[in-house]
Amino acid sequence: MTLAEPGTPPIYPSQWECDVVLTDGGTAHIRPIRPDDIEQLRALHGRLSPQSIYFRFFSPIPKVPEAQLHRLAEVDYRERFALVAELDGQVVAVVRYDSGRSDPTAAEVAFVVEDGQQRRGLATVMLEHLAAVARSNGIERFDAETLPDNRAMMDVFRHAGFDVTSHFDAGVIDVSFPLAPSDMLDEHIEERERRAVVASISRILRLSSAPVAPRAPSATSWCTTSCAAASPVPCCPSTPSPSRSAASMPTRASATRRPAQTWRSSQFPPPRSPR
Repeated sequence: MTLAEPGTPPIYPSQWECDVVLTDGGTAHIRPIRPDDIEQLRALHGRLSPQSIYFRFFSPIPKVPEAQLHRLAEVDYRERFALVAELDGQVVAVVRYDSGRSDPTAAEVAFVVEDGQQRRGLATVMLEHLAAVARSNGIERFDAETLPDNRAMMDVFRHAGFDVTSHFDAGVIDVSFPLAPSDMLDEHIEERERRAVVASISRILRLSSAPVAPRAPSATSWCTTSCAAASPVPCCPSTPSPSRSAASMPTRASATRRPAQTWRSSQFPPPRSPR
């Protein structure tokens, strides 16, 4: 990653933007977080259930303090990084890491998904992408803390295919897993992609079987336009494009949707030497 000059805004890493196919055949847009996402984060928090808030912050927080919102939205894209998932321009999930000063090769990972979008595979695929980002920034291990009742979070770590170790301590479960490529990780990625493609095809076929909407004089089925627009494929970080500073970040309306391609854990960028 190209680093910004001291005193200048961090360079927005647009190469990590892409569209992904979810386990139910739907699609979402994944991109790095931006400073102007503060209102999106505020709105997302307002839509979370009390349980989701408690699982994420370990305490009931009805309203995120302004200073914390700024910290969540403003990252350096190296030691602190976050990805958001958008549906129809609305942020519905965030996954992030914060690396520690004591061990620059390790980072704490956390994520939150809007209640209505859970169990669609969002957290799993976003974790896969965040792992690729982390490795490119010299991070070799993710650590996390989760409450014993938060089984969904543990399921995400395991279903992603990482070699997870955990132990119970002081009322929380400490989780750790390396980001190194592995056959098990590849198998999980391939299986997730297979299920997503099958679900996507099934969705298109269901649209194709919809009744034909009459049009004069040459009637066409309602789903023709929808099917032509929906051509989801498995996703990975796309080919890098010229970097842009945070001051010239794209608006949501103008953000480019990047083509996707299949990837494997062995294609993770090699870890960089920690500073």
